[in-house]
Amino acid sequence: MVMKDGRKDLAQRIMADCFEYIKRKQVKKWLACKSDEERKEIECNPWKIFHKAIENCTPVLKLMPATRGGITYQVNGGEFIVNVNTLLLSVIIIVIIIMHNMVRTCRIRGHTETMAESLGKELLDAFNNEGRIVKKKQDLHRQCEANKAYVHYRWK
Repeated sequence: MVMKDGRKDLAQRIMADCFEYIKRKQVKKWLACKSDEERKEIECNPWKIFHKAIENCTPVLKLMPATRGGITYQVNGGEFIVNVNTLLLSVIIIVIIIMHNMVRTCRIRGHTETMAESLGKELLDAFNNEGRIVKKKQDLHRQCEANKAYVHYRWK
């Protein structure tokens, strides 16, 4: 997802720098805490932060187009089943879509910071249930809830 024009070495360096940025931010936050209870709440492992961010960005519902009478409705297409044991391919596709959206969002952020920094900020925002990607997920769920009346169009 990060790789562009087949430059694997650059993509690996961006991800390594991104994880280093996350680690530095979290350790700085950890050092600023005064009590042990606050320190226990702060996660410093960038891999765990990455996985939790992906989990927070994963949508539960999906939309499917349904055409009735020449009008295309966006209909709630059911729930994503995120069970690694049964539908591994579905989970991989969801993660690819999420990472693609994250990289696209980081490219939109501007050229004031490096790609690793902007991706690190986006991952930390997603870890804290904030940011643009989580907002996209919430908008999708809101749209699914609004179009709940058209769900019977799926079966006709």
